[in-house]
This record gives sequence, C-alpha cells and structure tokens, in this order.
Amino acid sequence: MSWTFLEYVNERGQGAIAVWLDSLPIGIREDVKAALDASLQLIRPVEHLTRQQNVGKLTNKHGAMGKGLYEIQFKAVKIQWRPLFCYLPGHKIVLLAGAAERGSRLVPDGICDTAHGRAAQLNEPGRLRAYDYK
Repeated sequence: MSWTFLEYVNERGQGAIAVWLDSLPIGIREDVKAALDASLQLIRPVEHLTRQQNVGKLTNKHGAMGKGLYEIQFKAVKIQWRPLFCYLPGHKIVLLAGAAERGSRLVPDGICDTAHGRAAQLNEPGRLRAYDYK
C-alpha cells in the first residue's frame, strides 16, 4: 500500500508547506521544493518507513516537544531540511510544518509547538488537503 500525502491548511485556506516554501529566499525555494518532492516520491511506495528512508520520529534532542511528531530528512542547497508530519490512519502522512536544522536545533524556533497545534486541529473541517507534489 502506498502513502497518501496531505498537508495542514490554515484558516486562510493556505497549505502549511506552501506557506513555508514561500517564506524561503527566492533563490533556494525551488531547490527545496524539488528535494522535498523527490523525497516523497522515494518513500511513497515503502510499506514501513524507517531511518533508511530518512524518515523517523523526532529524536530526543527535541525533548518532549518532539513527542508524536516525525520528520522527513533531506538536504538541499547545503542545508538539512526537516519537514514535520504526523500519521493518520489509512496510510496517510500529514505535513504540518517545514523546518531546517541548524546545529542541533530546528528553526524556526517553536516549530514543534506549531506542528503540535496544527495536529490538534486536524479534525476541524477544511484543515486537510492533498499535498501537490511532482
């Protein structure tokens, strides 16, 4: 069974990943999106995701804030990127927020709080849509 990718939608109808990508400098935005989309293509058919696919639980270095959150790891433009997600039943991955790793921390600051808040809203109407990747 292949994975279905969804993204959180904010109150203005904007997808979390689209907003994150739009916040990146224009010179790297397309490279980061292409690397994310390539990562999703690679993991889509994999039944059980593990660190071998660069997917996994947030590590203990993020403490309790990482509880229940997972990350997709990829590198683009010499930066380690860490989009955060959660699972839903039915082989679904919900992309909640985008982040970069700087040293041993995720930026922007508070991104785990943001992702948890979004995950808590997923049962509200209109908070999910298919993530459009190539």
